[in-house]
Amino acid sequence: MDLGSVIDLYDSLAEYLHTARSNSEKYEEESKMLTEIQTYAADEKKLKTFSFLTNLDKLTSDEITEAATALVKRYPKNVDYNLGTNQHHNGEDDR
Repeated sequence: MDLGSVIDLYDSLAEYLHTARSNSEKYEEESKMLTEIQTYAADEKKLKTFSFLTNLDKLTSDEITEAATALVKRYPKNVDYNLGTNQHHNGEDDR
């Protein structure tokens, strides 16, 4: 295979991927209509994992630390492990 053919194939693949990404919302909406499923199980699990962030003002420091630690365990490559440590900022001990 010559370099020109490789470039043509690469360009074709790049265009296909761009089009697929551009149409992903359309594909998702069509899939929802066909299956009558509105949310993915993985999305629901993620929402539950992050839901503590919307209730920080209602949680104690211990509850926040526990939820942050669970988040770190679930996403160890994406979340700083120090998030789960019990560090108090602004002089607050407990809520």
